[in-house]
Amino acid sequence: MKAAILAGGALLCVQGGAWAQDSAGGEVPVTDIIVTGSRLATRGFSAPTPVTTLAADDLAKRGLSGIGQAVNELPAFRPSTTPATNQLGSQQIGAVFADLRGLGAARTLVLIDGRRHVPTTLTGQVDLNVIPSILIQRAEVVTGGASAAYGSDAVAGVLNLIMDTRFTGVKGEVSSGISEQGDNAEYKASIAGGMSFADGRGHIIVGGEYVKNRGAGDAYSRSWGQKEWQQIRNPGWPSNGLPNRILASNAHFTSLAEGGLITAGPLKGTTFLSDGTPTQFVYGDLAGTQYQVGGSGYGETFLKGIYLSVPLERYSAFTHAEFDATDSLTLFGELSYSKSTGYSHGPQPRDQGTITIQRDNAYLPDALAAMMDQAGVTSFTMGRLSTDLGFPQAKSVTPALRALGGLKGQINSNWSYDAYYQYGRVNYRSMIDGVRVESRWAQSYDAVKNSDGAIVCRSTLADPADGCVPVNLFGNGSISDEARDYLTDTQWSRRHITQQVVAANLRGSPFSTWAGEASLAIGGEWRRDRVTATSDAISQINGFNYGNPKPIHGRVAVKEAYAEVGVPLLRDSSLGKALDLNGAIRRTDYSTSGAVTTWKVGATYTPIAGLRLRATKSRDIRAPNISELFTGSQYGTTQVIDSVTGSQRLTQTETRGNVDLLPERANTFTAGIVLEPVFAPGLRFSADYYDVNIKGAIATLGAQTLIDRCNAGATEFCQYITRGSGNLISLITLAQLNLNRVRTRGIDFELDYRLPVSRFISSSDATLGFRLVANYAIDLITTDSSGSIDRAGQTGLAVGATGGVPRYTLNGTISYADGPFTLTTNMRYIPRGIYDVTLVGPQDEGYSPTLSNSINDNRVASAFYTNISFDFAIGEKRNVHFFGVVNNLFDKDPPVAPGTSVTNPVLFDVIGRSYRVGMRFAM
Repeated sequence: MKAAILAGGALLCVQGGAWAQDSAGGEVPVTDIIVTGSRLATRGFSAPTPVTTLAADDLAKRGLSGIGQAVNELPAFRPSTTPATNQLGSQQIGAVFADLRGLGAARTLVLIDGRRHVPTTLTGQVDLNVIPSILIQRAEVVTGGASAAYGSDAVAGVLNLIMDTRFTGVKGEVSSGISEQGDNAEYKASIAGGMSFADGRGHIIVGGEYVKNRGAGDAYSRSWGQKEWQQIRNPGWPSNGLPNRILASNAHFTSLAEGGLITAGPLKGTTFLSDGTPTQFVYGDLAGTQYQVGGSGYGETFLKGIYLSVPLERYSAFTHAEFDATDSLTLFGELSYSKSTGYSHGPQPRDQGTITIQRDNAYLPDALAAMMDQAGVTSFTMGRLSTDLGFPQAKSVTPALRALGGLKGQINSNWSYDAYYQYGRVNYRSMIDGVRVESRWAQSYDAVKNSDGAIVCRSTLADPADGCVPVNLFGNGSISDEARDYLTDTQWSRRHITQQVVAANLRGSPFSTWAGEASLAIGGEWRRDRVTATSDAISQINGFNYGNPKPIHGRVAVKEAYAEVGVPLLRDSSLGKALDLNGAIRRTDYSTSGAVTTWKVGATYTPIAGLRLRATKSRDIRAPNISELFTGSQYGTTQVIDSVTGSQRLTQTETRGNVDLLPERANTFTAGIVLEPVFAPGLRFSADYYDVNIKGAIATLGAQTLIDRCNAGATEFCQYITRGSGNLISLITLAQLNLNRVRTRGIDFELDYRLPVSRFISSSDATLGFRLVANYAIDLITTDSSGSIDRAGQTGLAVGATGGVPRYTLNGTISYADGPFTLTTNMRYIPRGIYDVTLVGPQDEGYSPTLSNSINDNRVASAFYTNISFDFAIGEKRNVHFFGVVNNLFDKDPPVAPGTSVTNPVLFDVIGRSYRVGMRFAM
C-alpha cells in the first residue's frame, strides 16, 4: 500500500501541474504538531490540502455572536441555513449549518479537534450553535481531498473547530445589538476559565455561552418588503407580446382574500368586508390564476407576519480535562451540553378557490343570498387567506449532549498514539400550536341551521355527538375563538438521535529519507448512528394542512480504517527548497450500502524561498444518511408554474426517503500556489483551483425543476407529478434520488498582509492589516438524463428552483491598530447575478417573449456591504476591551429576487443597518 501511494505521488510530480500551500495563518503553539489538513504529526511537513483558517481574533474583530456567522461570511461557503433563511420552517428553527461550495450542508463534515460531533439533524448535520465560540482557538476549513484523511461525508470538505484546551486564566464577554428598525435585538454573555492542577500534571478548561435573539419583523417592516415583489405568470402569454413570467412589484392575489373571495361563476370577484357585507374585488393588470399587478389585496400576502429572521435562544457549555498519569500516558475527557430553542410563525391557512359554500349556509349574508338567487346558483367556490385563524406558532428545541473519554501518549521518541470513546445524544422536539386540521375544516364551514334554528355543522345533523363547531368565513375576523379552538390542534414530533464512536490513531516515523523523516498515521473508527422519531396521531394520517411529520426508525453502522503517509524527497537542495509527497487511503464499510474506498495523493514543492506549489487528487464518498433512507412522507406546499395548463398555484408536495439509494462518489482535484515573497515581509497570497465531480449525487430536485423537466420531455420525472381535475397538478413528490452528476469548479484566493506604519512614519507604532478572501465559481453543474444546468452565477432563489452560487464573492478586511485602539473595516461584495438560469430574459442570448421560459428581467443586482468595528483596551495590561460594531453601514437594501421572500436571504442581508456594543476581558 505504501508503495502504491508513493508511486501515485511520484506520477503526479512527473505529470506536473500547479501546486499551492495552505492559506492558514500563523503558527499556534501546541505540544503535538498536527499538520493542518492532515492526520500526520511531524515538524517541517506541509500537507498538500488547501486550508483556510479563521482565528479567534477574526471573530472578535467582526463582533459576531457565533462561529456559524463567521464561517458563512467566507466566500467558499453558501449560508443556506441560518435564522434568516429558515423563517418558514418548523424544524431546526434558527440552526446554522456549514455548506461548502454550495454542494449542500450534508457534504461538509464538521469536526471538533478532529473528532465528530453527534448530529443534531436526521441528515447528519451539526448545528454550529451548539459550540461556544469563546473556547474556539481557530476554525480550519479543509476544502479538498478530505475523505481519506478525515472520514466519509467530507465530499465538499471539512470544517474543523480547534478548541483552546490549554487556556489558562479567565476571560469573558457581554454584548448586545439591535437593528436600526428596532428589531433583531440580541444579547450575549460568555465566560471561560482554565487552570492547571496536581503540580502541572493536569489541566482543565470550562466555558459557557448564552445568546438570545428576539428576531426581526416581517417583510412589511422594511421599505423594500412593502413593494410586494413577486414572480407572476403572464395570463395573456404569448399573444400580448409580454414574456411568460414577469417579476413585478405590487403583486396581489387573485384567488383568495382575507375576508373571502368568490373565484368562479357569475359571482366571481365578490369579496367581503369585515362585517360580511359583499363588495367588489378590484382586479388589476395581468390577473391570472394566482397573482395580479395592482388591484385589491395590499398586505394580504404570504409574507405577512413571517419573521425576516427568527427568534432564537441558545446556551452551550464545554469542558475539557486531561491528566498526565505517567510521563508517557495522558488521560483526557470532554463533556459538552447545549440547548437551542427557535421560534417561528407558520404560514397562514391558504385556500385558493377550494372552499365550496352551499346556498343554505347559515352564515351567508342576506345580500349575497339574494345575489345567488338572482344568478340562479346554488353554490359557489371561495378562496380565503385565513389570517384570523391565527399564525401557527412553531417552536423547536435541540438539546445536545456529547461526552468522550480517551488516552494518548508516547510509545517512544518516534511514535505516539491516541484512542477514545465518544457518546452523543440529541433529544430533539418540535411543536406547532394552531395548525389547521383539514377534516375539521371541511365540516366546519359547511354550516346550516337545525330544526331549532341553531347554527350547527351539517355533519352534526347526522351525528349530534361529532363535536363539530361551525365557522363563519365571511369577512376578516369572522372566525370565533370557539371555532378556532376546534379547527386547530398541536402538531409535534420528537427525535432521539444517538451516536457512539470508538476510534484509535497511531502516528510516527517508520523510516527516513535523505531529506528527513517520513511520517505515518494509521487508525480505525467504528461509529453507529441511530434515530428514533415519533409524532402526533393527526400527523401520522396526514391530517394537518401542512407538515405532518412521520415516525422514523433507522440505524447506520460504519467501520473505517485508514493510513496516511508523508515522505520528504527534497530539503535545501539544488533542485529546490523542499518537496514532500503525501498519500492516504481509507476503507469504509456501511451497514446500509456496503463498502467503499477513498484515497488521496498529493505533493508540495518549494522551488525557492517564498514560493510553494501544491496539488492533490482524491476520491471522496458520502453514503445516504438516515433521513435520505428512512424518512416517511412529509407534506407541505409550494408555489409552481405549470406550462401545460398555463396555471400558477400553490401545490402540495410530498418529501420522502429512498432505501435504494447508493453512496455518492466524488473525484476531487486541487492545485494552487502560495507566495510569501522575501522582499515583502508579512505578505502572503494564495490561489487554489478546485474541481469536485460527484457521481450519483443524492438530492431532491426542486418542485419547479421537476415540472419543467417533465414538461420538456424528460418522462422519467413525470412519475413524481400527480394531476387531478382539469389536469391541474395536485401533488409533487420530492423523492431522494441518485442524480447523474453534480460538478463544481472554481478558484479560491486569499491575500494577507501585515504592514508596520513605521515604514512610512518612523515614529508610529501602528500596524495596518489587509486580508482578502475570494472565490470564483467557474461552474456548479447538475446533470440528469435531460441535460445539464449550470447554476454558477445564479443569485436568485425562485420558489421551487434549486439554489446557485454567485459567479464570484469578495470578502475583505482592513484593520488599523495603534496601541490600545483598533479600527476594522470589513467589506463583502456579491456581483450582479442571474435570477434563474433556466429562464431567459431580455439581457440573455436567444431571448424571445414567445419562449415558455421567458421572463421580463432575469438579472439580480449586485450588493456591496460595509461593516465597521472598533476596539479600545484599557487597564495596565490592556486586558479589558470595549468594542462596537456597525453592520451594513450604508443600510444597503437587498436586491429584488422574489421567491419565498422578496429577495434571496441566503446571500443578501435582510436586516439592514444594525449596531452592537460590548465588553471583553481576560485575566
